[in-house]
Amino acid sequence: MEDTRKRVGHLKMRHLSVIYEIGRTGSLQKASEQLALTQSAISKALTEAEALMGTQLFERTPFGSRATLQGEVLMRYSAKVMADLERAEDECDAVSRGESGKLTVGVFTPLGWWEALSRCVNVFGKVAPRVGLTLRQASMEQLLSELEAGDVDLVIGRWNDISRPGVLRAEPLFHDGGPAFVGRAHHPLAGKNVTLEELAAFPWFLPEGPSVLLTNLRNALDVARVPLPHRVIYSHVYTINLAICAHTDTIALLPGFAIDEIGTLYGLRKIGYAPPFGTLSLSAIWREDRPGREVAEKFVAQLKAICEEGAS
Repeated sequence: MEDTRKRVGHLKMRHLSVIYEIGRTGSLQKASEQLALTQSAISKALTEAEALMGTQLFERTPFGSRATLQGEVLMRYSAKVMADLERAEDECDAVSRGESGKLTVGVFTPLGWWEALSRCVNVFGKVAPRVGLTLRQASMEQLLSELEAGDVDLVIGRWNDISRPGVLRAEPLFHDGGPAFVGRAHHPLAGKNVTLEELAAFPWFLPEGPSVLLTNLRNALDVARVPLPHRVIYSHVYTINLAICAHTDTIALLPGFAIDEIGTLYGLRKIGYAPPFGTLSLSAIWREDRPGREVAEKFVAQLKAICEEGAS
C-alpha cells in the first residue's frame, strides 16, 4: 500500500489530465484535440504515467482505448480533480469580477438609517449571491483603524484624511446637505428659527469625538461667543439618544440623510437652525493594496448607482 501511495503521489497534473481525457474520449487522438497537444505528447504522458504506476492503464481495442482496472480508478479520481479545477477557475474568475469571495463592510454608526445603503445591501445580495457579506457598525475612527489592520475591507462614512495617497482610496458617494438639530414634536424650539444661543439653553446629544463635525461646531460656538450647554452627552448609541430626545427637551445633532427616517420613527422634528458649516460627503474608503478589492469595488459601484438614481 505504501508503494502504491508513493507511485500515485508522483503523478503530475498533466498525467491526470491525459488519463482523464483518454478515458473520457476513448482515443489518444481525441484526447490530443481536447488538450491542444500533439498525439506524441499525449502518448509520452501516458507512457510516463504507466511507468510511474508500474502497470498498464489503457489497452487498445478495435473500438479505441479502454481503461484497465487501475486506469478506471485513476480516471475516476482524475475526473474529480478536473471538476475541482474547473470550479476553482470559475470561482477565481468570479472573484476577479467581484461576484464571489468575502466582504466585510464597516458602517459609520448613523448610516444604519441611510436608505441608499440598506437598498445596496439588498441588491448586492442578488447581483453577487456568492459573496459572503458581513456588516460591522462603529465610529469612523475605529473603522479606519480596522481597515488599516485588515479586519474590514470597506468603510462607508465621512473621511477627510488624504495623508496616505495611493494606499487608501476614497470614492465620494452622496452629500446630504450637512447636519441639523432635532427635538421632540412639542419642543419649545419646534417650528421656530432660533439662534445658537437659544439652542445652547437645552441639553445636547453630540456624536462622540474626535471628529471634524465637533471641531466645526466648537469653532462656531467660539465665534458666536456661546458656551457649550451645561449638559452635553457624547454618544454613538443613537437608539438611547433619540429615545431620550423623544420624551425630554434634550436635542440632538444628526446628519441630514437620517432626519426624515428618524423623524418618522421617533416623532422628532428638525429645529430651525442652520449650522454655519457643512460636512464632507459620504464616501466609500478601501485599500487598493489588499487582495479581494474587486469585491469592494463592485459593492461601491452598486451603492454609487443607487445614489445617482436617487439624485436624478
